[in-house]
Amino acid sequence: MTLVIAHRGSGPLGPERENTVAAFLASSRLGADGVELDVRRSADQQLVVHHNAALTGGPLICETHSSDLPSEIPSFAEALDACTGLLVNVEVKNVKVDADFDPTQWVARSCARLLLERGALGWVADEGVVVSSFSRSAIQAVKSVAPTLETAWIVGLNLSEIDVLTIAAADGLEGIHPYDPLVDSRLVTAAHAAGLALRVWTVDDPERVAELGLFGADAVITNDVVVARRALAKSELAKGPAGREQSQS
Repeated sequence: MTLVIAHRGSGPLGPERENTVAAFLASSRLGADGVELDVRRSADQQLVVHHNAALTGGPLICETHSSDLPSEIPSFAEALDACTGLLVNVEVKNVKVDADFDPTQWVARSCARLLLERGALGWVADEGVVVSSFSRSAIQAVKSVAPTLETAWIVGLNLSEIDVLTIAAADGLEGIHPYDPLVDSRLVTAAHAAGLALRVWTVDDPERVAELGLFGADAVITNDVVVARRALAKSELAKGPAGREQSQS
């Protein structure tokens, strides 16, 4: 079954401002199975949830004390509290092109420690957690703290010619999160054959969501939870009672 993960809790198509407690709570009401959220660090070494490295028209978050951040920016702990009952996809933001890039991977290690403290490894399947990043170094930093915590490599178009499945498996990861244009049925099948979960970002077109459901993608990360949920319901009907796609003839 393909899960619906709310992009940033509630992306630009959602009812609430993204990466906020209100967005995470709304995603659950709309029928999401999980949320995707972004974690960075403040100047006083606090984990906070925000997509961009800097505030809109303002300073870098890593140069701003947590008490001086806008009230709608939650701490990582507050965000987790708002995601109770949902799969939580934690994206660690730390690639070399980022203005707040930190080669020590403090955010990755700190996220892993907080998740361990909160008993993430004991969460049931539909209330799980997966830590993802574009940075393989960040993922390895997570693994150094919590070796059994589920992790996934986010794959963009820049890696389209690289054997990401072999690399992910060799790195000991549990999944890949490829950009939608990279995904076809062969990639989904190959990922599963390699023992890797495959969650696709960011998918808002209902026909494409339904197609990915037919491919057997583990999840779609979307800005429109309601549309994605309806599209996946149709794709499940198309598979028929045996879980196989029905003939159109």
